[in-house]
Parts: sequence; structure tokens; C-alpha cells
Amino acid sequence: MITVMAFAGSYSDALHFEVNLMGAKAVDLPNGTLTIEKRVDGTYNVTAEGCDFTQYEMGNWGEFVCEEVAGTTDASGLTTIEVSNPYCYLTQSSYALSDSKLVVKFNDTKAYATFNGQLALNALKKYPFQYTFGTDDFGSTGGGTEGGGETGGTVETTEGPLVEAGFAANGATIEAKPFTINWDTHKIVAKLDLTNCQGVNETIFSFANNAANLGEWNVANGAVLHFYYTKDADVWTATGWQKLTNTFCIQFRNSDKLGETPTKYVQVNDPSNVRVELRQDGVYIDGTLAFEASDYAKLLTYNDLVFGSTQGENRSYATYKYVEVVGLDWTEPATVVDSKEYTDKLFMTMAGGQPSELGTSTVTVKEMSDGTYNMSLVIGENTVEAENVVKGTDEKDRTTYACTFNMGEQEYQVNAVVYTNDNNEEKIYLTATTTGATFTVGSDPDYVAPQPEPVDVTLWEKYQADGNGFSKTATIDWDKQKIVASIDFSNGGDDKDILAMTTGESFAAFQTSTYRTMHWYCNQSVKQMSGFFAKSGAGNNNTGRFDVADCLAKFEISKAEGLKVNGVVKMTPEALEELFASNTVLIGSGESPKFSQAFYNYIKVVSLDWTEPTEPTEPTVKEEKSFTDAISMVAGDISEEVGQAKVTIKEMSDETISMTVAIVGQEGAEYTASGFTKTVDTEKNRTTYTGKINIDAAFDVTALVYADGTVEKLYMVAEGAEFNYVIGTNPDAPTVTEVSNKDYTSNLRIYDSESESEENLFQADEATVNVVKYSDESYKITLKQITLNEQTVDLVFNGTENTATPWDEGGTVETEETMIVAKPDAATEEFLGGEGEEIEATFQIVNVSENEIKMALNISGNTFMYDGEFNYDQPEEPKEDYAINFEKDAKQTHASRYSTSVSLTVNGQAQTIEFGKTMNGYEDLTAQSFTVTPGAEVTPAIGYVGEWMHGYVYVDLNNDKQFSFNADSDDQTGTEVVSYSFYSASNGSTGLNSKGETVSNNCNVNPLPSFTAPAEEGTYRIRFKVDWNSVDAGGCVVSGNNILNNGGGIYDATLVVKDVTNGIDSINAETAKAELFTVDGVKISKLQKGLNIVRTADGKVKKVVIK
Repeated sequence: MITVMAFAGSYSDALHFEVNLMGAKAVDLPNGTLTIEKRVDGTYNVTAEGCDFTQYEMGNWGEFVCEEVAGTTDASGLTTIEVSNPYCYLTQSSYALSDSKLVVKFNDTKAYATFNGQLALNALKKYPFQYTFGTDDFGSTGGGTEGGGETGGTVETTEGPLVEAGFAANGATIEAKPFTINWDTHKIVAKLDLTNCQGVNETIFSFANNAANLGEWNVANGAVLHFYYTKDADVWTATGWQKLTNTFCIQFRNSDKLGETPTKYVQVNDPSNVRVELRQDGVYIDGTLAFEASDYAKLLTYNDLVFGSTQGENRSYATYKYVEVVGLDWTEPATVVDSKEYTDKLFMTMAGGQPSELGTSTVTVKEMSDGTYNMSLVIGENTVEAENVVKGTDEKDRTTYACTFNMGEQEYQVNAVVYTNDNNEEKIYLTATTTGATFTVGSDPDYVAPQPEPVDVTLWEKYQADGNGFSKTATIDWDKQKIVASIDFSNGGDDKDILAMTTGESFAAFQTSTYRTMHWYCNQSVKQMSGFFAKSGAGNNNTGRFDVADCLAKFEISKAEGLKVNGVVKMTPEALEELFASNTVLIGSGESPKFSQAFYNYIKVVSLDWTEPTEPTEPTVKEEKSFTDAISMVAGDISEEVGQAKVTIKEMSDETISMTVAIVGQEGAEYTASGFTKTVDTEKNRTTYTGKINIDAAFDVTALVYADGTVEKLYMVAEGAEFNYVIGTNPDAPTVTEVSNKDYTSNLRIYDSESESEENLFQADEATVNVVKYSDESYKITLKQITLNEQTVDLVFNGTENTATPWDEGGTVETEETMIVAKPDAATEEFLGGEGEEIEATFQIVNVSENEIKMALNISGNTFMYDGEFNYDQPEEPKEDYAINFEKDAKQTHASRYSTSVSLTVNGQAQTIEFGKTMNGYEDLTAQSFTVTPGAEVTPAIGYVGEWMHGYVYVDLNNDKQFSFNADSDDQTGTEVVSYSFYSASNGSTGLNSKGETVSNNCNVNPLPSFTAPAEEGTYRIRFKVDWNSVDAGGCVVSGNNILNNGGGIYDATLVVKDVTNGIDSINAETAKAELFTVDGVKISKLQKGLNIVRTADGKVKKVVIK
């Protein structure tokens, strides 16, 4: 055995716990306990008791323990512990601590301890935590004396603030604050904001060897160093009046040299941020030596000093950002130089989804004094922070920031850009991205809205011109569209303007300086056409007349090919370049009086790839296949079934193939795509379809159609950027077979674990659980015929074994149980509340034997939690001694049937208990007894009047005050049913008696077979019962076969088993020392035939019958 502790000591003193969470929350114990245990390795365990924040609804955190901390002990017996980041924990909380420091001082009589650190109450933020025990009044460990001694020995410095950080004096006195400093290892630093100072020579602060000298000019027995500040005034100096602006006056007074006053004047550049350092080698202001150490050498001979502002009449109006005693290697913590906040809308986008607005968020960017940048981001109620933010500039000369931060267990990559919007407001656009999700703050300044694709427009279709002219203005994107027209001028006349176009607002002129016009004329009589385009400075570009077959002219005007009529170019792109320069064109028949009378099949603005449709316009379905199967989302090794999907594949007459995926039961969840390709594997009789489909995001699809016996099935994988969809079963996957499939029957209960009473929702003494194990280590567990909410169903769950190995301090823990983590099948999920419940289940199975298990289960959703147990031990209800199944004073109701006696016969000698005709259902005859020898063959009988009833005899062999029997079994071996005339478990017309002999059910109560008396001497309860075909020792009370209605009854007596000689020998032995009498009281010398009275030597009287 290892002894960890060498000794332990407990101390009692004031104990203060404090956590700063939305303000300070403190627990004060006037008589708190601190325990310090010394370990055998020389280190210590320090325990502060009573860290209970229950009053703040934060719980009882138990004891605060720091383990294995090192300490040193001086010659006086004072032990000091001072460690950073010790191993520490709370005994009743899992909160983690970091950035901590522990200081402990103790001797045999008292102790002092203080702890400061950061407590992680959640995954996002840490909060200051501290405790203080007792008072640090152990004094300096060397050097000066109380109130200002001279240096010498080892000095323990009092590190920390001399005034509250951020203190604004506002003209108040700063009272003396004592402290100890070792000038070899420490210095005094101050950061001041002097912008509110107003007067002349305001006393900012002083340092002296005692409080009295702090406020004096002519000091006594010591020294003082004063710091005065003048904002803007004329001041009398050693050289006369001087104008001082933002100037420190540093003066030193020494009691040994009151005639001398070393003085220095130092002007500061930025009064709002002045840094002062008081060191062994001089006074430095903003990093520059301002006062030589030799000028205040006497002050440096003291370790015990006081700080304050009490001298003079002009009080300070400075703000003291900090004044602290620190180590020589201390560097100033970075401070905020500039801070900017940006508040804008917050969005979250899941992979492949659309952004969801979450309200607003505030982004704060802080520029620090050390040149670094910090950033914080508010998301809901959480604030996440990042340091070491990288600042940069993008190609548009905008400020950018990049960093990472953690929220929960996720790391987010953050990128932000600062820009000025159209309203001249400075904004930020920030993205925080992790796997599967992105948070966005603000609007993307570089977002370019997608330009809508140009829309095809039909201007006229099946239109007959009436000779009055017509026109419409069309908008066209010549880079993506063209104009097409089909004009039948077979009845259009001659020299008619059948098609005109202009870039202007009318057809009034052929051309102007701002627009151009084109006309096309028909000559029906000769089936010809001609056209011209009025182009600036280059004539009219006349085409001349040309033939048009059947007077049907099909125009196609495009930027790439110019103007074609019936497929032949009539005007080049160069000739029409001024037409193509305009995106609006007035089209129609516009030259009066040559207005068109032609028939217009159509005039359209269409896409460049448009071709005139041919009949039939719609392809027909050549072959269609539909498959419905489970659909799962798969990401890595994680697969989750999300429902059922119907996949329809259509092969069209135009050789195209389309696919539709519809989620069963979800309205609007139907997705269709075309352009699939088909590959046939004739060897395996399989067909593969490949293509792309958009299911809220792009997916690459491979669908395999295969034969499973005589049934055609589908296996489809849709691969996405973040996850895959899988529909159906992979025919090439290793075949999953059943390893075992067993039904288990036992008691089962399911209860509501969230209710106070944990009431049973379902309970059955005989319930069936089916467990199927598959070759892929998966399981299916079925709870059969479970009734919940007045509905009875099978609850089915599919899952896998949780193979995580339990662990304790001794290593792995062997466990006999199997834990299955499972999901419900679709029917069970719907029964328990539907998909929104997000139901999970766990089953802990222990194999008791090959055919028996014990199982604990938990089924939980968003709105419920059920626990249960199968094959559990039920507390046995207390049983009544020698219970019967009816009231003991109940009467039997069959008038023609009754009992009169019970008897036992041994060796031909009958012992009978007479009770006469009784209609009582139960007779307690235990005051009377039968006596038999151990192991004797005993023949019972019941004096019974009536027929069609059966007799039963029971002996309580183990004296447990119960009669055992095997209900509903023809085999009563090993029970306490010692004799019965008839029993049939199947209620047949024939059955067995207790000897195993086949008998008819009309055999009646008697004869009852004999039985063997108990082998051990003792007193036993014996029960005689008249009943119809029932081994229940309490009597049959089922409807239609009630023992009382049938004229039966139960009669209990006492059975005495003892080893005695035969009756005559016994009596003769007794009579040797006894007196004998006749029944008339006449004394006789020996026993006579008939009834005799025997009085033995001990005074007992017996009746003896001699046959």
C-alpha cells in the first residue's frame, strides 16, 4: 500500500470565493476551512472547502483542490507556495480552470491562501475566478522594518496595483497605500490620462518612506519623491517665471539635505496616455530618462514605501489607468488604440442550402497598442473572440481582416472586408466558415446580381395583315438572340412592305442621323422579293429582286450571320452593323401606302440556338421505370436514413433520358433532370444511368438497375460536395445475413422517466422481445405488441453495437453487456411522433443464458424520454400464510354436496377428525392433529357427500407457510401436492391421479392415493381440499368453476411426525409406571379390550383403545 500523505493540517479563518459572471458573485464563509496536506514526495495538496454558488442558481461546486504544488520552508517554519497554473479542480463540477496562480503561506498556527484564474463555465467564454483565505500578515521575509526600514537581506515584494485601475481622482486625496518593493527585482509603473487636469502643479502622486512624509515638503527621517503636473500656466521656477504646457515637475526631498531639491521639468507629447516608470536606475516618462537615480538615491534605500497624493493644495484630476508594482521583466499589456463596431444582419448557410437570417450581429475590431488586432463577433447570446487578427489590403485598396476562432468544438475561418457603401457608410462584410456551415455578417460589396437570361418573345403568330400597317418594339440582346420570321405572301400583293425594321421610333423616314431603317417588299405575281437597309454613307444596300418559292419567306437575322432568307445570306453582318448596335428595334409593316396584306406564321425574338420546331414537337416516352426505396444521407462513415424516395427513369423517343427523384410524403420535394446517359452490361444484365441532378444543390448521379430474382431494383448514389444521397441497396455489397434470430419472453415495463412518479406506460408479465444479429454486426430489436396511447404495435429499431471500451483508473473494464445504439424504422418513428422527434434508442443487453437475456432500454425524442427493463426482478408481494382464494367465512352454495370429516390411515389404523356436515368453505382444524411416523405410507380420505368432485391433499413440507404446486401442469413432482384423485391440465375427460394413473374425471373425491409421510420429525400443516380439477391450494375461483359454487371446501389440520413404537408397546411401557382405569373410573391392573384410561407418572392422562 502506498501512503500518499505525510501529514495534513486544517485551518479556520475567513474564506471568500468569487466568480465574475455578469457582475461579481461572491460566497463569504466567516469560519471557512483550508486543509493543507503534505505528500510523501514533498509537495502539497491545498483544499478550500465550501465553494457553493447555489444561491446564484449555479450549483454547489464542492471543494476547490490544488494538487502536487511545491513550497519552501524558511528557518522560522513559514512555508510559502507560489505556483502558476497548478493542477486544480472542483470536486462537484467539471468546469475547467486556466491562466491561474496560487499563493499559500502557512505555519503551525495560521495560514493564508489566494487563488486567481479563469473558469470555463461553457465552451465559448472564460470568467475570472478567485478565492482568498485568511490574512497575509506574515510580514516581510527580510530587509526593512515596519514603516520604512533600509534595504538589506531578502525582500519579498508586494506585487499588484497601488490604486484601482481606471481611478479618476476628480480633486480627491489619494490616501497613503503601503507596499514593499525589492528594487533589484521590481519597479513601479503607471499609465496616466492627464487631459482633465486643470490647475498648476497638481500633485499627481508621491512616494515616501512613510505616510507622514508623503504629505510633507520638509520631510523628517526619510525621503519623498513628488510628481506635479501643469497643463497650461505660468509657473515660478528656479530661473523665474516660465510658461509650462503639459509639463511634469519631478522633485525629491531628503531629510538629510533639506537645503537641496533636485528638480526636473518634462513635457509630455500625449497627455491622454502618459507612461511613468520608477526604477532603480531612474525615472522614465514615455520611455525616456526624466530623473536620474542619483537624484533620489535615498528613496532607493527603502523597501517599505507608501504611495498616495496628499501633499500640497492642488489636488489631482488625473485618471489613473494603472499604478502597479511589477517585476523588472514586466511588459505593458497591449491596450486598445482604436476600436470600431459594425452591426449588420447575421445569416447562417448550411452546406447546399439557402441563407437563414438569425437577426443582427455586432463585429468589433480593436487595434492594440502592440500593433496587433483583436476581433469579437456576437452570434446569438454568445460572443466569440479572436486574437492575432491579420490585417491586409485587397486589390480595391480596402481593409481586410483574417483570423480563426473556435465556437463549441468547431474552428471557423474568418475573412472580412471593410468598405464604404453608396450612402457613404462604413460597413463590414464578414464570413465565418466551418465544415458544413457558414455565418455571414453584412452584405457582400462585390456581389453582382446574375443577369437574367434574355426572354424569347413571340411578336405575332398566325397573323393576317389587313393592309393598315402594324408595328411593335422588341428588345433584343444580339449577343444571345436573333430575330426570325415566317411570312406567306401568296396573297400579299405586289410591291408591298411585308417586313420593316428601324432603330428609331417610326418608319417615317428611311434614315436620319440617329437611326437606320430596313424594308422588304414582295411581288406576289412573280413570287419575288427585294430589300434594302439604309446604311449611313454607304447607300441603301439593295439586294435586288430574287425568287421565293411558294411565296414563303423565312427570315433569320443574327449578329453572326447577318440576314438570311430561306437559309441564304442576303445581307452580311457588316452591312447590318448599325442595326446590331441597337438593342431595341421597331418591327412591322410601316411604309404607307404599301402596307402588308401577307400572312405571318410568326415573327419572334429567340435564342441563338433556336430552330424551327418540327412535328411532333414533344418526344414521347419510350420506356419508363419507377422504384421506391429508402433514401439515406451519407457523410463519411455516418449514414442516416431520412425517408423513402421514388425514382422514375424515362427513356424518350428522341433518345433522351430523364430522371425524377421524389421524396415520399414531402410536398414539393420532387426533382427532375434530363441528359442522362445509359450503359448496358449484358453479362450481368444490368443498366447504369449517369448524369447530374439538382436537389437543392448539384449532385453527380450513378443509378444501377439490376435484377434481384424476378424483381427489378435500383441502387443509386448522388454525390454532392458535402454529403451523398443513397437510395436502395448495393447489389455488390457484401451480403448481410442473419447470424442469430431469437425471441425472448419475460416481463417488460416501459415508463416515463421524466415524470416524478416514473409511471408505467406499458407493463406485461409476459412480453416478447426479438433480437436479430446480422453478419455486418448490425442489430434489429423488436418489442412486440406494445400498447401505448391505446394503440398496440411492434416497435422496431435498427442499429449497431457501441464498441467503446469503458475505462477507469485501473485500465479497461471488462463488461458482459452489449450496448446497441439504434434508430426506429419508419413505422415506429411515425407511431412515436414523426420525423421531427429525432428519436434515438439504446439497448443494454446481458446474456443470462442461451435462451435468456436481461435488457435495459432508453427511447428518447425531442419531447419525451422513455426508459424500460426486460426480464427484471419484481419485488414479491407478501403472501398470506396458508392463503385461500376466498374469504374464510364464505359459505359453499351447493345444497346437495358437503363434507363431514378428514382422515389419515397408517398400517390399517385410521385417525379421523369429525366436524359434521358443514357448508363452510373453510374449516380451521389445526387445533386437532394426526400423528404418523417418519416415512410412513399414509392414505388420506375426505368424508364427502356428493359426486363429480375431486380430492386434493397438501403438506407444508418446508414449513414456509405456503403450499407449493405447479399451476397448469400435469406434473406435480417436487411440489407439496402429496395426493389427488384427479387432475387434467388440459381439462380433459380423463386425467391423472397423484400416482400417475389414468382416471376418469367422474372418479369423485375418494379414493385418494397414499403418500409418504415426511422423513423428518416435526409438526406440519396439512390441507384437505374438495374442488373440481384444480391443483391451486387456495381453491379454484375462476368463473364457471368456483369451488364454493361447486360445493367444495378447504380443511386445514396439523400433522405430527414422530418416531414411536407401536401403540401397544408404547402403552405397555408407559403402564409399567402408570395407573390404569376403566371408563367408569374403576382401577384395573392391566389394559383391557376397548377404551382404557391411563395416568402416567408425570400426571398426564391418556385414552387408549385396545382392539
